[in-house]
Amino acid sequence: MTAIGVLVFMGMAYGFSITTGAITVGSTAQYISTISADAFKGVFTVEAGSVRVRWDGTAPEAQYGHVLNSGDVLTLYDRADIAKFKVILNSGSSGATVTYTLQAKD
Repeated sequence: MTAIGVLVFMGMAYGFSITTGAITVGSTAQYISTISADAFKGVFTVEAGSVRVRWDGTAPEAQYGHVLNSGDVLTLYDRADIAKFKVILNSGSSGATVTYTLQAKD
């Protein structure tokens, strides 16, 4: 539990927001089209619905990928992973929104 607290503190202490946005998730894989060269951290929050995500360059499908539900947060610490992040509606979900913040180092 202490280690998690340190990670959160370090994440908040270093970096400043360079981009924020929202993805309206549908039945085709969505991604962030423009990512600053300075981005080193991405925080993704599922605001509503259930989604599947991947960040290995392969598009998720309605039944394949990591499941994130409303309120879940995913943090990626590498620009390459952020650039490969893709999201799609989870099977059975009627709609979803994912908000994101990209951060650069100070």
